[in-house]
Amino acid sequence: MSHRREKPWGVLLALLAAFAAPAFAEESAIAPPKADVPYLLHAGNLVEAIHTQATEERKKDTVTYVVPGVTSTTRTPLAGPEFVLLSEKLDPNTLRLYTFEVRNGRREISFNEKKRKQNPEPHILSVFPVSKGLFKVRVDGSLERGEYCLTPDGSNDVFCFTVF
Repeated sequence: MSHRREKPWGVLLALLAAFAAPAFAEESAIAPPKADVPYLLHAGNLVEAIHTQATEERKKDTVTYVVPGVTSTTRTPLAGPEFVLLSEKLDPNTLRLYTFEVRNGRREISFNEKKRKQNPEPHILSVFPVSKGLFKVRVDGSLERGEYCLTPDGSNDVFCFTVF
């Protein structure tokens, strides 16, 4: 019986090429139709996050940002969603991800200006450049079922989606 030994580097390189090339080709082939709007990535399809303006309501030391409606029409079953963003004006590194609370037929998030330690923390995001102006934004960790928004830091623009 003859035993032929493969070079370990040759096998490793072949495996890397087989798995990395399709993933890279898939990422670089996906370009959103609109700039500065995050799109959920679903098995090669892009689903636009709903863009709206959150309105501010102030009571004493609390600022509440409100979006009408109890849910978003952009929905994902993924607990760790990924987004694709074609950036012209919007810097993907300024995006923050917050969980909405649903109350009184609307989505809201409140911040106390005096008790900052009690304010909601944004979920951690990782941003990866794919090509010039094209980025992948990944949620680090898992999201529970609920309502969420991506928002540029310091802006009332929100991009809403639901994890179901």
